[in-house]
Amino acid sequence: MIKDYINIIKPSISLWVSITAFSGSLIAQDSLDIAKSLLISLFVFLSAGGASVLNNYFDRELDKSMERTKNRPIPSGRVSPKFAVVYGILLSLIGLFGIYYFSIKAFILDLIAIISYSFLYTFLKRRHSISLIVGSIPGALPPSIGYVAIRNEFDITAFILFSILFLWQPAHFIYLSIFLKKDYSSVNIPVISVVYGEKYAKFLSFIYSISLIPITIILFFVGRFSNAFFIFILFINFLWLFANSLYYKNLLREKAMFLLSNFYVLLIFLTMALDRVIVRDAPQKVRDRIVEPNVKVEIFAQNLEIPWELAFFNRNKAIVSERVGRIRLIKDGKLVDKPYYSFNDVKHVGEGGLLGIAIRDSFIYAYYTYEDRGKIFNKVVRLKDRGDSAIFDKVILDKIPGAMYHNGGRIKFGPDGYLYITTGDIFQGNLAQDLNSLAGKILRVDMDGKIPKDNPFKNSPIYSYGHRNPQGLAWHSKTKTLYSSEHGPSGEFGLTGYDRVNKIIKGYNYGWPKIVGAVDNTIIVWKETTPPSGMDFLGDSLFIATLASKCLIMVEIKNNLVKNIERWFCNKYGRIRSVVVFEGYIYFLTSNRDGRGIPYENDDKIYRFKL
Repeated sequence: MIKDYINIIKPSISLWVSITAFSGSLIAQDSLDIAKSLLISLFVFLSAGGASVLNNYFDRELDKSMERTKNRPIPSGRVSPKFAVVYGILLSLIGLFGIYYFSIKAFILDLIAIISYSFLYTFLKRRHSISLIVGSIPGALPPSIGYVAIRNEFDITAFILFSILFLWQPAHFIYLSIFLKKDYSSVNIPVISVVYGEKYAKFLSFIYSISLIPITIILFFVGRFSNAFFIFILFINFLWLFANSLYYKNLLREKAMFLLSNFYVLLIFLTMALDRVIVRDAPQKVRDRIVEPNVKVEIFAQNLEIPWELAFFNRNKAIVSERVGRIRLIKDGKLVDKPYYSFNDVKHVGEGGLLGIAIRDSFIYAYYTYEDRGKIFNKVVRLKDRGDSAIFDKVILDKIPGAMYHNGGRIKFGPDGYLYITTGDIFQGNLAQDLNSLAGKILRVDMDGKIPKDNPFKNSPIYSYGHRNPQGLAWHSKTKTLYSSEHGPSGEFGLTGYDRVNKIIKGYNYGWPKIVGAVDNTIIVWKETTPPSGMDFLGDSLFIATLASKCLIMVEIKNNLVKNIERWFCNKYGRIRSVVVFEGYIYFLTSNRDGRGIPYENDDKIYRFKL
């Protein structure tokens, strides 16, 4: 008896439905919660089981007339029709209201699935071949139900999840209708193979199968999936296309295609579930406030060409890097016309060029992009000060992966005396997780480029990893805690924004590209595109230069907690690349000539003010 109660919920179909709902809920989650996904899939399983019982009830007379189905529990009399109705309604209601707990929108989708399967599809199945399309609706909704139960919105990703199964089912069940054609024709069920013949049914199944390929590929461009997902999906689709070509040439039969189609869609959903990108929101408890500070801002230097970093020897002598490949000297408050040093091998392309500079004793350290045998790299070199100019000394670190974009480039000496270097992922997110690559990292070396013995990874300059494009480094004035600013996605996984400020811990993985937004040591996430660049501390106040948002951001940090966030000078000076605190002054550099800004008169400039 118990076995019959299980059989009438069509356990294999209900389980399959719950697996796709589970996948949909995983894809939707920002923070992984397996228990929540399992609960959602359980309620979908109950809804699907209830709908299957009702379908069995309405089909009981039809099932009696077919050899394949006459021994099912209801037509054979082992389960009474009245009990089946109560049983089906009860299971459906438990599933429905379980889903309602998560989202009313998911509840509506689940209700549509139950009604369209138990009543509409069951009614049309005996009357018209269009039941093939109608029956695809309830079968295609479960992954969207799982997705919407988490996100409470039916967005483009939810629609594509629905579309995949909606297009997959007609072909899948056409295969079934062909090898069970005798069964269906014996009781005059108007399936495609019976009404239009096997040749047309075969052609139609081929069209539906091929239409799946672009839909699964589109998912990469709108969903939260990696490049690895894209490559694997292409591979799966190539195999699927190959199988369909064999089928169309009569080299594969319907039973084989029926099994292969199950395997194909299972791989698609498993890949989506396993490849999902975790998106985590802002950890800070305070909101940004736009503030106009009561300070007097003055021009320190002007007519610069894309300045990137400012460094001081003393109050009378400073240098500034220009991305085009020059270091300029500012002496006694005046910009010297003649370059302090010019690099003849700088590759100024996209975001690449001469980037960060740092001073230690009489040495100048510079990070820049260059090309070698057609490949782009970055390196850190050391120069020797000669008063109003400098001479080349040595290469500190070479062959850092480079590209047009995402080169990182900030370099600073820490309180421990070591040189810290930020590197970008060069738009190849997987490199950020590769400890054999210097891309997407914060590096640490000594003054001569040697690897400190207490670095977290043996014989490696890597200090932390899992970064996308870190562009700021700063140590808290009192605690000496290191923080870094980092650009979030600009289209990867269909996401933009999620720029962040991280507390940097030796050896820690900051998640990119599998985690977007906050990790355990993130103190700020801006969901709107900001993106932060150079930064520096004055007391408990962290000043952060921002580019697209065109503000200088002041963050008050006490005990590693963000107490206040203020946006200063918004849209007043344009794009701001870096900020430097020196002898009570706060200096900030504009970047309005970098191709993304609107230059003001005599741009670019260095401004300064005192609090």
